[in-house]
Parts: sequence; C-alpha cells; structure tokens
Amino acid sequence: MSKKLPSFTTLVLDDDEEIVEEVAETIALIGGQVDAFSDPVKCIEYLKARRRSYDVLIIDLSMPLLNGLDFLKLALPYIANSPRQFLMTGLAELEGKQVESNSMLTVLHKPISISELREKVGHPLRFE
Repeated sequence: MSKKLPSFTTLVLDDDEEIVEEVAETIALIGGQVDAFSDPVKCIEYLKARRRSYDVLIIDLSMPLLNGLDFLKLALPYIANSPRQFLMTGLAELEGKQVESNSMLTVLHKPISISELREKVGHPLRFE
C-alpha cells in the first residue's frame, strides 16, 4: 500500500505563457499545486490582495516588465511564509551564472525537465 504524500504549493511566473503552462503541468505531475502567471505586475497585485503561502517560487530571471530578482523584492512582503526560491534562465544568459555563484537562490535552466524539478524542488517532506 502506497502512502499518499503531502502536496506542496508553488508560484510560477514567466513572461512566456507556454513555459508557464509546461512548468505548471510538471509541478502538478510531481504532486504540487500551482498558481501560475505570465505577467509580474498582475502577480504582485494577486499576492497583495490574497497574501498566500507557498513552499516554492519558480520565477523567470529575465522578463521585460520586471526581472526576477526585482520581482522577488516586491513580492516577498506579500507572501505569508519564507518559500524556497528558484530562478529560471536560458542557458545563454550570463545573469543566471551571476545569480548561481553569488546568491542563495537556485537557477533552473530552461527547458526544465521533470527530473530536474524533482531533484531541485525535492520531496515535499524535505521542506520541513
């Protein structure tokens, strides 16, 4: 008999709607519940109005309206806990290397696979 694992909540933000859909589907496959956005301004408005808790944030590093680091600075006061934070970046973006080497944030390289999400996000029990 298999034991049902607890779910985890994830916020996904990327200006590319297709990537948002793919990451949200992948998170759902590994047992997560997802709030997904392609507009950082609308996402901030959502967070201000609802003050949610998340286990994981997966944010695009490079977006035209607001980059991922600036988004996190604005969004974190409206998130009710201290979630794990991951930034997504394309392989050619140097900014991703800078974040990876100079920060406590983790970089996820696009395209993101189920196995990479399992490895980086980990089992929901690891969040304790």
